[in-house]
Amino acid sequence: MRPSSYPHSPGALDLEAATWTATYRLQLSARFRFGDVEAIAPYLARLGISHAYLSPILSAMPGSNHGYDGVDPTRISDELGGEEAYWRMSDALRRHGIGQILDIVPNHLAASSLNPWWSDVLQHGRDSRFAGYFDIRWQDGEPIHLPVLGSDVPTALARGELRLEATEHGPVLRYFESAYPLAPGSVCEDIDGLNRDPTKLTAVLDRQHYRLVPWRETESRIDYRRFFNINGLAGVRVEDPAVFDATQGRTLKLVDDGLVQGLRVDHIDGLRQPHAYLRRLREAAPGARIVVEKILEAGETLPDAWLIDGTTGYEFLSAVNALFVNPDAEAPFTDLYRELTGEGRDYEQVLEECKRHAVDALFRGDLFHLAAMFEALQPAGRWSRDEVEGALRELMVALPVYRTYFDPHHDESSKTDRELMLKALELARSRSHVEHSIFEALGRLLLEPDGGEEAAFVLSFQQYTGPAMAKGGEDTAFYRYNRLVALNEVGGNPGHWSTSVDAFHALCARNAERWPQTMLTISTHDTKRGADLRMRVAALSEMPDVWAATVRSWMARHEGLREHGPDGNDAYLLYQTLAGAWPIEAERVREYMLKAAREAKRHTTWTERDEVYEAALSKYVDQILADEGFASECAQFSRRLAARSNHSWLAQTLLLLTAPGVPDLYQGSELRDLSLVDPDNRRPVDFELRRRLLEEAAALTASEVMARMDEGLPKLWLIVMTLNLRRERPGLFEGAYTPLHAEGPGSDHLVAFLRNERLLAIAPRLTAGDASSLVDAILTLPTGRWRDLYSGALWDGGQHTAAVLLRDFPVALLIKDED
Repeated sequence: MRPSSYPHSPGALDLEAATWTATYRLQLSARFRFGDVEAIAPYLARLGISHAYLSPILSAMPGSNHGYDGVDPTRISDELGGEEAYWRMSDALRRHGIGQILDIVPNHLAASSLNPWWSDVLQHGRDSRFAGYFDIRWQDGEPIHLPVLGSDVPTALARGELRLEATEHGPVLRYFESAYPLAPGSVCEDIDGLNRDPTKLTAVLDRQHYRLVPWRETESRIDYRRFFNINGLAGVRVEDPAVFDATQGRTLKLVDDGLVQGLRVDHIDGLRQPHAYLRRLREAAPGARIVVEKILEAGETLPDAWLIDGTTGYEFLSAVNALFVNPDAEAPFTDLYRELTGEGRDYEQVLEECKRHAVDALFRGDLFHLAAMFEALQPAGRWSRDEVEGALRELMVALPVYRTYFDPHHDESSKTDRELMLKALELARSRSHVEHSIFEALGRLLLEPDGGEEAAFVLSFQQYTGPAMAKGGEDTAFYRYNRLVALNEVGGNPGHWSTSVDAFHALCARNAERWPQTMLTISTHDTKRGADLRMRVAALSEMPDVWAATVRSWMARHEGLREHGPDGNDAYLLYQTLAGAWPIEAERVREYMLKAAREAKRHTTWTERDEVYEAALSKYVDQILADEGFASECAQFSRRLAARSNHSWLAQTLLLLTAPGVPDLYQGSELRDLSLVDPDNRRPVDFELRRRLLEEAAALTASEVMARMDEGLPKLWLIVMTLNLRRERPGLFEGAYTPLHAEGPGSDHLVAFLRNERLLAIAPRLTAGDASSLVDAILTLPTGRWRDLYSGALWDGGQHTAAVLLRDFPVALLIKDED
């Protein structure tokens, strides 16, 4: 039976009242500008998208491919097309009934002379009217230290790397491509003469409000808060109302003008007072949809006091991801991992090691600053600096979440935060060899600050635990612990093996009750692997014996090629990657494996590269891909894996589109998404191909679509059918969420739920790509007449086997006929 084809683009809509059907994330850059968004507006509308979800649009560093390194929050980016192009794009989107949600960055700006505010601070120091805009630890008489040099100052001067240069705006200090402003009146002689005299030039440098220092001294000399450990991004004091107005004003004007209906707040955990910021943002944009980038650990929930609509959906991604991992395969995979790599520790032990490394190697200066703040609040000489730093380090490592949200200025500290901190203090005390009385003092200070400097310490401490968790966890441990890399995903926990159907239902029920407009996602610009690649790798858990024999043979086959690298852990990561991403170009594999090795920080790092190991790793990739016998085996195995995961990647898409919340599609992922971590997942999208396939799919039946699985067409067809139903009948996707439990053998292989008692989603899991495995799973449909959106089949209420319900298409979406 042929379902009704999906409609053409709607006419212009009242965007203030328009239903949030789905968002579509677009990565803007010089390669994909406002004009390019304008050109795909008809395609997005036909796909069923209600809101274009744009990466930051304000002025950023030249060549930025993400926009998170803003240089002027008051201007729309000229590199993306400028103000007029933005308005043309907005008009085109509006004509096609599409609104906008913007990604905004309140935490930081680029620490660059191209940033006029930062440049003014460098030029005038504490007298700059922007001095209070940045989170700088000003010290009496001390300049700002900028860790940018590759050597010390005398060496840089001797090499001619540091020199003065005349510009139309006055003289500047030049270091390669970077230019730094000079304090007024600090250059009183001929520039050429100063450049020829290192002594005089040094005297000029000493008269500046900043000092250029070697970048290797970052952790001992840095005196401004950064975004994580990126020296080129300086923290902004957005908690100051004046700074809030200055940095958020341009964006809020777009909301006021009706062009923007939603805001995605980047890195909410970096802010000093997230609750106060969000309250101010809500007051300024009362009608906007606001979601925050927030990673919730197991059992963690958003603070109830936050006046927002939810998160960007990482907790949903994590739950869906692990839903398709076979719970019975954990022990075999753990044993195999230990056998092939020698890694006998569990994930929590690896994470502890990595967080401790992050604090010591990446945030040493921040630890020093916190220790100094703590010591200033205690009796002089009570503990040594090493003891204080040791206690703080252990506490940061022990905290099981990114941060707590105590706000000494507002009595809104949650019971959960207090419990988390007490447990972390106890764990840190048990691990530490320093004087335990320090932890008693820390506990009193963190849980019961008196205000003033004590409150400042609490707020600062909370800003630094998040970076330690992020860099230690997702940017290090996720690349070291490779038991099943489908689980090594942002928002997830590689130590948590599988999600049960009941746990998934519980998450959806919470969202339906508390966060019905939260964002849902399965792929983003920050995910480590595309959603469909993860499903392929997850399918390994359904064939543990076959996978073990296969990967043992592959590693043995290439053992002789690993004289200088990679080690067993990197090799095992590589084979999982190839099995999931095949076919894939050698260059993409090389780039990914080098990034993974540098992130793991075991043999090489971004700042201390081991060229021998990296060369051996790249050579290994090239050699095994040139092995025709292996390539043939890998292709055959990958095809087998793809066949097992075809139902899974359609099932996870159905869950994304029908669960409580607003689904988000990452650019290009409407076809099969086998991308790797950035920059791989930010490659140009072939929208012309997608337009063509969309037109072709409109006339096809479910069986005809399934015949074109290799093109990814079933996923595109599923998306457009479902989103257009959401647009036509939004009430079906709102209101109550009711789990439906199958009965009989195989019942655990089915995820089914009702929305508003009139829409029934049915998705298989762990079926090895064969719906016949559900022949004994019985699902009882509620009373009434039900029509499947995809197959067009009609069903009466009562008992049906899941295999029959899914005989024409791997998933089903049943709509109850009107009474």
